Amino acid sequence: MKKLLRSCLLLCLCAWLLPCALGEEWNGYPNGYVLCETLTLRESPDVTAPAMTTLTYGEQPTIIEEEEGWYQVVSSIRDPQTGMIVGRMQGWVRAEYLLESPAFFTPDAETPVYALPATDAKRVALLDANSGPYAIIAEYADYWVISLRGASGFVFKADQ
Repeated sequence: MKKLLRSCLLLCLCAWLLPCALGEEWNGYPNGYVLCETLTLRESPDVTAPAMTTLTYGEQPTIIEEEEGWYQVVSSIRDPQTGMIVGRMQGWVRAEYLLESPAFFTPDAETPVYALPATDAKRVALLDANSGPYAIIAEYADYWVISLRGASGFVFKADQ
């Protein structure tokens, strides 16, 4: 019986430590996705509040609260040499620059991106196969609207 109890405790401890070791949070809060090149993390939800740091395009902070057009987020601080998480920083960002719980798209073949939702519209990009992933901002008829580092474009779903 003691062996079974020890095994259960060890299994629970491993299940608790593994996400931490992998740098993941399993806290039930949604992730955001930074849509602009740089996004200022502030001490409070006010454009005049002191800046704490800058988040960059594609970062995925955890959203813990929303207040009048602002998200309170927790962002990982990574060691620039190893990429390992060495801490966390909590602050506020403008909600309009953060996509909440986005789906992602990775092209499996060379894929055109259009300025408008029509295959005869001007192309704004040509995605390589297996590039990405690209955050899906919205769906519009037979198209995904995807994020392209501060811009956006339409991808025809049937091409995938």
